[in-house]
Amino acid sequence: MKIDKSTQKEYISQIKDKTFKKGYKKIQNTIYKIENGNVIFVDFLIVNAQNLVYRINIKKDSYDKIFWEILSMEENLKKGASMKVNCAFAAPSILISKGSFQLSTDVTSKVEYFVDIIEEEIKKFLDHNCVEDVIISNEEFMDKEILQCLFYLESKQIAKAIEVAKKQLENGNMGRFENEGKCFFERVILRYS
Repeated sequence: MKIDKSTQKEYISQIKDKTFKKGYKKIQNTIYKIENGNVIFVDFLIVNAQNLVYRINIKKDSYDKIFWEILSMEENLKKGASMKVNCAFAAPSILISKGSFQLSTDVTSKVEYFVDIIEEEIKKFLDHNCVEDVIISNEEFMDKEILQCLFYLESKQIAKAIEVAKKQLENGNMGRFENEGKCFFERVILRYS
């Protein structure tokens, strides 16, 4: 069932209001909060006036500082926390969950359903995982090696961070992010060698 524009706006308004009461802030199509040293954020979008699709992500709050120092973007530290979730150059995150559900004219119950999903998925992840353990696990996920470098740098294991960066460059992985003509892994090696 397709919903009209005013109902779509009501969804977004209620999501913002409901999650605000739980400590979240909203910027564009993302809600986020910093809690227990983690940045938790949820990207959501209404698609074809029928479905709400979402992605729930987490990362260590401290990783953006290291990330921006590596890329010589320290000015981002002076900007708000929203830069950690809504900036093209922010430390990568771990995807906790993603999904979609069909919208209806019963906005309030669907928003409650969505907020329940967010809370359940985050709780399930945190009850069974620690961000650092996921990063150093054998599990494969996007930007794992960048996150490993950030983990090793934060824990003062500089040699391991450099080793990861060198191995990635040998494998042709530049690290997705580039500034001033140098990619992420090159910049790790230059900064910490």
